[in-house]
Amino acid sequence: PIKCLPVRVLLFRACVVIGIAMVAASVPNLGMIIELFGAVCGTSLAILVPNCLSLIVLSSLTEHEINTRPGGRFAHEAHKAFRVLTIMVFAVLAVRSCLHTVVVMRLGEHADDPRKPMDLR
Repeated sequence: PIKCLPVRVLLFRACVVIGIAMVAASVPNLGMIIELFGAVCGTSLAILVPNCLSLIVLSSLTEHEINTRPGGRFAHEAHKAFRVLTIMVFAVLAVRSCLHTVVVMRLGEHADDPRKPMDLR
């Protein structure tokens, strides 16, 4: 026999589809919204989250575990510093990308024209 999903799941999925359709119909420049979500989510999921998790693991190691790893204390501290630096650089890049998207959304097509000054008011 064919199994069907529960009614609650089907209703939830239908509501999500209707919600997405309403957003697509009401937002005039949907491409910029998608780019903004992509910049935030893509950067955080692909780069920031793994580095943060690695940093948490490195910070929770005991002294004995640090000393028995190859390279010892120096390698451990260098690895932590590299992770912190990576998180900082990509966080700045994510913010920069989001700000660029917002500026393009506010100023329209002229935001990428290098001859015109950017007005952020």
